[in-house]
Amino acid sequence: MRLRHIEVIQAILQTGHLGTAAEWLQLPVGDVDAALQEAELQLGFMLFASVRGRLQATRETLELQAAIAHVYEALEPAQRLASRLKHHHAPTLRALCTPPLANQLLPQSIAVLRRRFQDTPCNLSSQPTREIVRSLLLHEADVGLSLHDPEHPQIHSRVLAQGKLQLLAPHGWLKPRQKYIALQDLAGNR
Repeated sequence: MRLRHIEVIQAILQTGHLGTAAEWLQLPVGDVDAALQEAELQLGFMLFASVRGRLQATRETLELQAAIAHVYEALEPAQRLASRLKHHHAPTLRALCTPPLANQLLPQSIAVLRRRFQDTPCNLSSQPTREIVRSLLLHEADVGLSLHDPEHPQIHSRVLAQGKLQLLAPHGWLKPRQKYIALQDLAGNR
Protein backbone atom coordinates (compact mmCIF):
# COMPACT_ATOMS: atom_id res chain seq x y z
CA MET A 1 0.00 0.00 0.00
CA ARG A 2 1.13 3.50 -0.75
CA LEU A 3 0.68 6.44 1.59
CA ARG A 4 -2.01 7.85 -0.74
CA HIS A 5 -3.99 4.59 -0.33
CA ILE A 6 -3.76 4.83 3.44
CA GLU A 7 -4.88 8.46 3.30
CA VAL A 8 -7.90 7.58 1.17
CA ILE A 9 -8.86 4.64 3.38
CA GLN A 10 -8.60 6.81 6.51
CA ALA A 11 -10.70 9.57 4.93
CA ILE A 12 -13.45 7.11 3.94
CA LEU A 13 -13.35 5.50 7.39
CA GLN A 14 -13.86 8.95 8.92
CA THR A 15 -16.58 10.18 6.56
CA GLY A 16 -18.36 7.13 5.16
CA HIS A 17 -18.77 8.82 1.76
CA LEU A 18 -16.51 9.05 -1.25
CA GLY A 19 -17.49 12.68 -1.98
CA THR A 20 -16.99 13.84 1.61
CA ALA A 21 -13.66 12.01 1.76
CA ALA A 22 -12.62 13.80 -1.45
CA GLU A 23 -13.53 17.17 0.11
CA TRP A 24 -11.63 16.24 3.27
CA LEU A 25 -8.55 15.37 1.19
CA GLN A 26 -9.09 18.36 -1.14
CA LEU A 27 -8.99 16.07 -4.18
CA PRO A 28 -11.42 15.41 -7.04
CA VAL A 29 -13.82 12.53 -6.36
CA GLY A 30 -12.43 10.70 -9.39
CA ASP A 31 -8.90 10.73 -7.92
CA VAL A 32 -10.12 9.36 -4.59
CA ASP A 33 -12.17 6.65 -6.33
CA ALA A 34 -9.17 5.71 -8.51
CA ALA A 35 -6.87 5.51 -5.46
CA LEU A 36 -9.41 3.31 -3.65
CA GLN A 37 -9.72 0.97 -6.65
CA GLU A 38 -5.92 0.85 -7.01
CA ALA A 39 -5.55 -0.05 -3.31
CA GLU A 40 -8.18 -2.79 -3.58
CA LEU A 41 -6.49 -4.17 -6.69
CA GLN A 42 -3.07 -4.15 -5.03
CA LEU A 43 -4.37 -5.71 -1.80
CA GLY A 44 -6.57 -8.26 -3.53
CA PHE A 45 -9.70 -7.63 -1.47
CA MET A 46 -12.53 -5.13 -1.23
CA LEU A 47 -12.04 -2.38 1.34
CA PHE A 48 -15.56 -0.90 1.47
CA ALA A 49 -19.05 -2.06 0.61
CA SER A 50 -21.90 0.29 -0.28
CA VAL A 51 -24.65 -0.07 2.33
CA ARG A 52 -27.70 2.26 2.19
CA GLY A 53 -25.76 5.03 0.46
CA ARG A 54 -22.74 4.85 2.76
CA LEU A 55 -19.41 3.13 2.34
CA GLN A 56 -19.03 0.58 5.10
CA ALA A 57 -15.64 -0.89 5.99
CA THR A 58 -15.19 -4.57 5.29
CA ARG A 59 -13.83 -6.95 7.94
CA GLU A 60 -10.36 -6.69 6.38
CA THR A 61 -10.45 -2.90 6.50
CA LEU A 62 -11.47 -2.96 10.15
CA GLU A 63 -8.46 -5.19 10.84
CA LEU A 64 -6.23 -2.68 9.02
CA GLN A 65 -7.71 0.29 10.90
CA ALA A 66 -5.32 0.08 13.92
CA ALA A 67 -2.27 -0.10 11.65
CA ILE A 68 -3.53 2.86 9.61
CA ALA A 69 -4.08 4.88 12.80
CA HIS A 70 -0.51 4.02 13.83
CA VAL A 71 0.81 5.40 10.51
CA TYR A 72 -1.10 8.64 11.09
CA GLU A 73 0.32 8.97 14.61
CA ALA A 74 3.83 8.45 13.23
CA LEU A 75 3.27 11.25 10.69
CA GLU A 76 2.14 13.79 13.31
CA PRO A 77 5.65 15.10 14.21
CA ALA A 78 6.44 15.66 10.52
CA GLN A 79 3.15 17.51 10.05
CA ARG A 80 3.83 19.77 13.06
CA LEU A 81 7.32 20.53 11.75
CA ALA A 82 5.97 21.30 8.28
CA SER A 83 3.39 23.64 9.79
CA ARG A 84 6.08 25.45 11.79
CA LEU A 85 8.25 25.77 8.69
CA LYS A 86 5.30 27.06 6.68
CA HIS A 87 4.73 29.81 9.22
CA HIS A 88 8.49 30.37 9.67
CA HIS A 89 8.32 29.53 13.36
CA ALA A 90 11.50 28.79 15.16
CA PRO A 91 11.68 25.47 16.99
CA THR A 92 10.50 25.54 20.58
CA LEU A 93 13.16 26.00 23.25
CA ARG A 94 12.46 23.32 25.87
CA ALA A 95 13.91 24.55 29.17
CA LEU A 96 13.86 22.79 32.53
CA CYS A 97 14.82 24.09 35.94
CA THR A 98 14.84 22.92 39.51
CA PRO A 99 11.91 24.02 41.70
CA PRO A 100 13.89 26.59 43.76
CA LEU A 101 14.80 28.43 40.55
CA ALA A 102 11.38 28.12 38.95
CA ASN A 103 9.64 30.69 41.15
CA GLN A 104 12.13 33.56 41.08
CA LEU A 105 14.88 33.37 38.49
CA LEU A 106 13.14 31.79 35.52
CA PRO A 107 10.18 34.13 35.01
CA GLN A 108 12.59 37.07 34.78
CA SER A 109 14.94 35.18 32.46
CA ILE A 110 12.14 34.02 30.18
CA ALA A 111 10.78 37.57 29.97
CA VAL A 112 14.19 38.81 28.77
CA LEU A 113 14.48 35.88 26.35
CA ARG A 114 11.00 36.57 24.93
CA ARG A 115 11.87 40.24 24.33
CA ARG A 116 15.09 39.33 22.52
CA PHE A 117 13.77 36.34 20.55
CA GLN A 118 10.09 37.07 20.02
CA ASP A 119 9.59 34.37 17.38
CA THR A 120 11.05 31.56 19.48
CA PRO A 121 8.41 29.66 21.42
CA CYS A 122 9.58 28.51 24.86
CA ASN A 123 8.32 25.62 26.94
CA LEU A 124 9.37 25.77 30.59
CA SER A 125 8.85 23.16 33.29
CA SER A 126 10.26 22.41 36.70
CA GLN A 127 11.99 19.14 37.63
CA PRO A 128 14.60 17.94 40.11
CA THR A 129 18.19 17.86 38.82
CA ARG A 130 18.13 14.07 38.39
CA GLU A 131 15.06 14.35 36.09
CA ILE A 132 16.61 17.25 34.17
CA VAL A 133 19.63 15.06 33.39
CA ARG A 134 17.34 12.22 32.25
CA SER A 135 15.32 14.59 30.01
CA LEU A 136 18.48 16.03 28.45
CA LEU A 137 19.89 12.57 27.75
CA LEU A 138 16.59 11.50 26.13
CA HIS A 139 16.51 14.74 24.07
CA GLU A 140 13.20 15.71 25.71
CA ALA A 141 14.70 19.07 26.73
CA ASP A 142 17.23 21.48 25.26
CA VAL A 143 18.65 23.12 28.40
CA GLY A 144 18.38 22.79 32.14
CA LEU A 145 19.10 25.11 35.03
CA SER A 146 20.03 23.72 38.43
CA LEU A 147 21.72 24.72 41.65
CA HIS A 148 23.78 21.51 41.48
CA ASP A 149 26.36 20.28 38.99
CA PRO A 150 25.06 16.89 37.83
CA GLU A 151 28.63 15.66 37.20
CA HIS A 152 27.44 13.47 34.36
CA PRO A 153 29.92 12.60 31.58
CA GLN A 154 27.37 13.28 28.80
CA ILE A 155 26.14 16.59 30.23
CA HIS A 156 28.11 19.80 29.82
CA SER A 157 27.51 22.30 32.61
CA ARG A 158 28.58 25.89 33.08
CA VAL A 159 28.29 28.19 36.08
CA LEU A 160 26.01 31.08 35.12
CA ALA A 161 25.94 32.96 38.41
CA GLN A 162 27.35 32.86 41.93
CA GLY A 163 26.04 34.51 45.03
CA LYS A 164 25.61 34.34 48.76
CA LEU A 165 22.95 32.44 50.59
CA GLN A 166 21.41 34.22 53.56
CA LEU A 167 20.90 32.23 56.76
CA LEU A 168 17.90 33.23 58.83
CA ALA A 169 18.08 31.82 62.35
CA PRO A 170 16.62 32.56 65.78
CA HIS A 171 18.44 35.10 67.94
CA GLY A 172 21.42 33.51 69.71
CA TRP A 173 21.76 30.62 67.29
CA LEU A 174 24.97 32.00 65.76
CA LYS A 175 28.05 32.91 67.75
CA PRO A 176 28.54 36.64 68.37
CA ARG A 177 30.32 38.42 65.51
CA GLN A 178 30.17 35.29 63.38
CA LYS A 179 29.89 36.62 59.85
CA TYR A 180 30.07 33.45 57.75
CA ILE A 181 29.12 29.82 58.31
CA ALA A 182 29.89 26.84 56.10
CA LEU A 183 26.98 24.70 54.95
CA GLN A 184 28.51 21.59 56.49
CA ASP A 185 28.47 23.39 59.89
CA LEU A 186 24.68 23.61 59.64
CA ALA A 187 24.22 19.83 59.41
CA GLY A 188 22.55 18.42 62.49
CA ASN A 189 21.59 21.81 63.98
CA ARG A 190 17.96 22.50 64.81
